[in-house]
Amino acid sequence: MKACFGVALRAMAILLLWSSVGISLNLFSANAIPWVYVPPPDLEISGVKIPLIDEKEARKLLDDPSVVFVDTRTAKDYAKSTVKGAQSLPRKEMEERFILIQPLLPEEARLVLFCYGPQCEDAERVAEFLIPMGYRNLVIMSPGFPGWEKAGYPVDSGPDKELGGKQPDPTSATGGDNSGPTSGPSTGSAQSTRGDK
Repeated sequence: MKACFGVALRAMAILLLWSSVGISLNLFSANAIPWVYVPPPDLEISGVKIPLIDEKEARKLLDDPSVVFVDTRTAKDYAKSTVKGAQSLPRKEMEERFILIQPLLPEEARLVLFCYGPQCEDAERVAEFLIPMGYRNLVIMSPGFPGWEKAGYPVDSGPDKELGGKQPDPTSATGGDNSGPTSGPSTGSAQSTRGDK
């Protein structure tokens, strides 16, 4: 018993010694490993710089009529709950879904892409898809929907939520072919097509 205790004590001493050496070297290194992960301020995808923002910065953009939130999570998760007014463009269905929601995504709009959080790459893959289509004003909300929801920011939720949020308004300048009914004023702004309720 004493022999096992002695071996464990020596192993612990060796572990502490080398841990302190490693920590000391890291503290004085020019390329030290940070104690807390700090994400980069932006990504470069296909030659386009895409800023990474947190949920607080994204919340400031929610009421801006030139901004469209794009949920890149699965259609099932989108249907459960999403950022208020967000459009659904799931990574695994993006080519098929893009055709349906393209009228809601003007090329000049700022698109805020989000998915499940910092480890999720769905928003990045959707950005890679959108860039060749002419979209350049993209940002990614790094904390994703979990960060947004945890902060208590506005969401759309419920089983009656249709995929893709509000459908294009045939009377708006950005949605439809203008062959639908024309009763009522049309602002033609991105606000009228964002799915706000």
